[in-house]
Formats: sequence, structure tokens, C-alpha cells
Amino acid sequence: MDGSSTPVRILNINESGAALSLEHPVFTAQHMVTLLLTSSQGTIVRLNGRLTRQERLPSGDVMAGLQFVEVDDPTAEVLAAKIFGDPAPWEET
Repeated sequence: MDGSSTPVRILNINESGAALSLEHPVFTAQHMVTLLLTSSQGTIVRLNGRLTRQERLPSGDVMAGLQFVEVDDPTAEVLAAKIFGDPAPWEET
């Protein structure tokens, strides 16, 4: 976000984008952000995306839609492994 960062919680993610929960709306001149995602192997993956929407939730948090752009093949493979190969999201807590 124009050189700054903010923590987010991923509500939903797929090969083309993600739904994020944030404490505050995101304001950026470019409408582009970079999502840093930890891969199943522990490495950081950078996913560039376009903010498609932001909506204030009843809880006060902001839900943002992020559409990934220019995802190269190696990043797409890591993303798919994270989505489908990481058992953590499928385990009950």
C-alpha cells in the first residue's frame, strides 16, 4: 500500500484472488497491493493484486476483494499447493 503494510486475515483464497479482512480500509493511489503469503514450506510468496472492492462489516472490520494479477507459473504452483496441499485449513480447531 504505497510503501506501508497492514496485517490482514484471509477469509477465502483461490487461484484468481482472495477475500481479506482488515481493520481499516486500504487507500492506495495505484489500487494495487502485494499480499505476502507464507507457503507450505515456510517461504514468503508475493502476490500482486488489484483491490476490487472494500466493504465495512457489522463487526467494524473491512472486507476487501483482491484480484491477483501477473501470477507467474512458479507462484501459481506454490499458491495451488498452499490452497489444496496444506492440511491446516482443513483441520478442525
